[in-house]
Amino acid sequence: MKEPMNNTKIPQTESIQEMAEFWDTHDLTDFEDELDEVRELVFDTLVSIREV
Repeated sequence: MKEPMNNTKIPQTESIQEMAEFWDTHDLTDFEDELDEVRELVFDTLVSIREV
């Protein structure tokens, strides 16, 4: 089994930009032991974003 390249943990942040930058440079399969299955709604789809 392939070992993770380092001991980096998934960052705890509210910043979408920071998370995107993290996942651009990391492989999800290296963090399988840190993932939890989500069974509830995570994002509120009632808010819409319009182009200005």
